[in-house]
Amino acid sequence: MASGATLPVVILICIIAYIGHSVICPVVHATDSFILFPSWSASSMPIWLNHLCSLATYILSAYLLVELNNRSDILRVRKTVLMAVFFLFITFCPELYTFSFTKLSLVALLLSLFFLFNSYQRRDSSSYLFHSFAILSIGTLFLPQLVFVIPVWLIGSVMLQSLNIRSFLASIVGFVLPYWFVLSYAFYADDINIFIAPFQEMGQFGGMNIFAEVDVRNLLSFALLLVLYIVSLFHCLFIDYDNKIRTRLILHFIIFLNASLFLFIIIQPKYEVQILNLLLPGVSLIICHFFSRTKSRISYYIFIATLILLFILYLLKMAPVS
Repeated sequence: MASGATLPVVILICIIAYIGHSVICPVVHATDSFILFPSWSASSMPIWLNHLCSLATYILSAYLLVELNNRSDILRVRKTVLMAVFFLFITFCPELYTFSFTKLSLVALLLSLFFLFNSYQRRDSSSYLFHSFAILSIGTLFLPQLVFVIPVWLIGSVMLQSLNIRSFLASIVGFVLPYWFVLSYAFYADDINIFIAPFQEMGQFGGMNIFAEVDVRNLLSFALLLVLYIVSLFHCLFIDYDNKIRTRLILHFIIFLNASLFLFIIIQPKYEVQILNLLLPGVSLIICHFFSRTKSRISYYIFIATLILLFILYLLKMAPVS
């Protein structure tokens, strides 16, 4: 996995997989629109522009993930390896190919993590948490369900020893600030529905029958990611003593964040595709940690088996539904 040719090989796999999907499967447009302005719909884009926007979002997210890893000193791996794992999961999940405005919440999540991790044991942590929660709040304007990770962020700030009365109040102000601007614009536009729309969406709940709400093929992808995550999680905790204290706390938070997102998918499976986007950075980090810190033959077999299973799932998703 540490070879310099890893990323070029993955890019070649991505191109082949995308071309294969475009040829075999019918063109599918995203159906969602921007929650504040319903007329801004991704379905109105030409398909080439739609996919280009999706690719640009993931390239930006991959860059932010690498920078987050380097600046927080989470993993000591080549940046190409982390990017390769990130794009491999995207490649073998064709449901992620099309662009939707909810994908912008992934960029907001990564930017918010920058400030959250930088707040570690800071005396001036209030400014970091203010920016972290403000950016996370902007993310909720694209995916209102992101609001349910606010308690996770508060727990994370406690884990990073940066939460106190002052920083807690700063977090509240930071989260409210984007909505204050939205409310101001709603009054200016004389349309209060602009402000109400995100809160109405937050209150939308689907059924809890995961088999009824999610395509079985997508459910298999979710199951594979969950199994890989659990294996990597236990390995990470097993060699926990070998990490620096700051790195250990950040890894613990990433584990907790992803566990919460997995749980959210189980409770609200109708948001499986949207939450899968948010899972990709944390899952990529934990799985990279597993493969970079294990040199045994078993880990090699697990890696090969993972590639084979991802390829099988990719083929299943391209098969027509009877």
